[in-house]
Amino acid sequence: MNQEALFERAQNGELSQPEQEQFNQRCQNDPAFNSEWQSYKYFFESLQYWNQKSKFIEQYQRETKKAPVGPIYSTKKRLLAATLIILISVFSTIAILRFSGLFLHSNSSEITYLNRKVDKIDQHQQDAKSTEALKKRKALSVNAHSEGSAFAINNQGYLLTSYHLINGYKEMFISNDQFERLTVKLEYAHPETDLAVLRIEDSLAYSKWNIPYILRNGNAALGEDVFTLGYPRKDVVYGSGVLSSRTGFDEDSTLYQVSIPVNPGNSGGPVFDGSGQLIGMIKGKNISAEGESFAVKSCTIKKTLTDWNINKSKTPAIHKLGRLNRPLQLKKINPYIFNLVVFKK
Repeated sequence: MNQEALFERAQNGELSQPEQEQFNQRCQNDPAFNSEWQSYKYFFESLQYWNQKSKFIEQYQRETKKAPVGPIYSTKKRLLAATLIILISVFSTIAILRFSGLFLHSNSSEITYLNRKVDKIDQHQQDAKSTEALKKRKALSVNAHSEGSAFAINNQGYLLTSYHLINGYKEMFISNDQFERLTVKLEYAHPETDLAVLRIEDSLAYSKWNIPYILRNGNAALGEDVFTLGYPRKDVVYGSGVLSSRTGFDEDSTLYQVSIPVNPGNSGGPVFDGSGQLIGMIKGKNISAEGESFAVKSCTIKKTLTDWNINKSKTPAIHKLGRLNRPLQLKKINPYIFNLVVFKK
């Protein structure tokens, strides 16, 4: 079923109870989908409004034919009818343009960041359905301000994430399948590129690290297969797509545009090419355009790390993923991807 047909059934109240629950859940978890649904409802209600106004004008014209026509009355009648027609035309045009995507609202003029607000609703019910590892990860998030993703950039406990995610932080912790709770501190921040480097405080946690991926040199090519790992949920989520533009929002040359579906919580997650080389970091997406997600380029990351004097001896020099299939690549990469929980002042 295509999206328009789904919206039509939802508007007409034709969804079954399981379908309606699934539909509501998707609206909550997918801002782009919810935006399209709100636009559809707006369009549908606009058409209803237009039909009501059309009937009103027809009725008005029938009634005025019965009334005496003098110079003053005739002029008022024409002005009122003209005003109603203009209002109807403007209203219906705006509705149609908005639904078709040609009339973009304010969110389309900027990148929407993908930090995930911590949702405490039904926490106990969710915990009851979770594994022990997920329960511990959810317990870590209690009273947190927001969550996102982070990933290792060298074997000395350094991590990269989005600056907008940690801006104004008081405390920060990371976790994944191997670590329940690790304290991290901010080492460097660069708001202009939305990059922040964190470091794990417990050196034992990274004493045996052997990161299998490297930062790719040069730009990726248009149409390349790409994938990401991140934490839009408490369990790590894999997403794949293609590199759809070599520039980002508003032709920003420091960003890529990728077709990977991303959601709140993906901010700060890595983007890899098909061979498992790191080509970027998820920054955000255009909520008004399906499939427009943006990632900071690896060359921008590399320059920033060099400026911060995180030298090459600390970063992985050998790529170990090129000959592996995707499941094995993910198995190797996953230990170095983290759920970042941020407590703010």
